[in-house]
Amino acid sequence: LITDVSIKNLITCDFKQLKELYLGGNQITDQATEHLIKCDFKQLQVLYLDGTQITEISILQIMNNFKELKNLNLYGTQIKDEWIRNSNIC
Repeated sequence: LITDVSIKNLITCDFKQLKELYLGGNQITDQATEHLIKCDFKQLQVLYLDGTQITEISILQIMNNFKELKNLNLYGTQIKDEWIRNSNIC
């Protein structure tokens, strides 16, 4: 089980080459997103956040910081399809 605290511990690790990260089904919130951004995943292309408790705020931060991201899985989150369509993040 991964939590916000677990994500915070990733900051000290060197994952700059990481291309895929699967965090779906874990107990992470917007607080975890703040920690993920500090990890500096410059090459991240795939991010699974399905079934987590993140909100629209996290999605905006993710899209602004992970420029190489091609696949973002948000199934089962609070994020609504309508918000995604209207936010111009796609």
